[in-house]
Amino acid sequence: MDVNQVLTGTISADASIRTAAEQQLQQAAEADFSGYLVTLSRELANDSADSSVRTAAGLALKNSFSARDFARLREVQRRWVEQVDAQVKQQVKTFALETLGATDRGASQSAAQFIASIAAIELPREQWPNLMQTLVENVNSGTDQKKQASLTTIGFICETDDQDLRDSLAQHSNAILTAVVQGARKEETNVEIRNAAITALGDSLEFVRTNFENEGERNYIMQVICEATQATDTRIQQGAYGCLNRIMSLYYEKMRFYMEKALFGLTIQGMKNEDEDVANLPLSSGVPSARKRSASKTIMLPLKLKGVPKCGSTSTLHGLLPKRLFPCSLNSLPSRTKMLEMTSTTFLVLLTNVFSSGHRLWEARSYHQF
Repeated sequence: MDVNQVLTGTISADASIRTAAEQQLQQAAEADFSGYLVTLSRELANDSADSSVRTAAGLALKNSFSARDFARLREVQRRWVEQVDAQVKQQVKTFALETLGATDRGASQSAAQFIASIAAIELPREQWPNLMQTLVENVNSGTDQKKQASLTTIGFICETDDQDLRDSLAQHSNAILTAVVQGARKEETNVEIRNAAITALGDSLEFVRTNFENEGERNYIMQVICEATQATDTRIQQGAYGCLNRIMSLYYEKMRFYMEKALFGLTIQGMKNEDEDVANLPLSSGVPSARKRSASKTIMLPLKLKGVPKCGSTSTLHGLLPKRLFPCSLNSLPSRTKMLEMTSTTFLVLLTNVFSSGHRLWEARSYHQF
């Protein structure tokens, strides 16, 4: 099998060529799965190979461990566990990790997805104990491309729906946070690295509960995220507000201090942002996101006011919240052009969120529950 020709065929615009190439790959995997993995991972890591070929190799590798049906997914994962010996596994993983530093971004992105596919199998079984530490080291001392790709890998791993992997990620929370917070700091001058870090941080928040219980760690995480809302790159701003929304959902009982000191002001500021994608974040609760990675965007302050005890230091918010946040919600509705492009259902959801937030704010002020 001419691997370059076959991989090129898998991305051909001609359906017949593409189908034939995919069948060849499938036959090669069934005949010798270990040899198939080594061949494709070597091509993925090959700096002299064409970019499209490297990307196709990474996609084929990822697909080797993917399936829509849960039973089928477990079957393909067992093939890695039972049919591939330790030496081959190490060789394949080494090729993938090396590719994270490739100047070819398509190849490094494909490698990140492939590594996440293997991690879904091995981390729950504690068979790749040094993976997270390797990614942390990449973020600390790698090239800019390797830093970005390593952070992207962490994000892919953390966004998983696989319950076994989700259950195993908590034990890696320190390594995950070390990497993503390092990359998300305002001192990071490379916006691509910082954007990848803030995205990965949003994906990882569910697995760092132990860290959020520690006041010092929690303060530093919140500082980094709040500073990221002030970034000049709107992607980083969106990611930071998405993180705050997710944190409010997961750790609301820890947020009173931050609401007093920063979050109210940041909410008002964000809703007045000239970039609609940033300004509409507080209105996006219940609206399907264009990307799974942004699906955690929800209304930041109004949703959980009921039942929160009143404290003296926040009493001034009784008057400010309805007067300032509700008008901002109205002003933050999408532009007339975008509203015309929306379906009626999507627009009604947005409008409902605005008036629901106003109702909660009025209720909170009336009953002194905030």
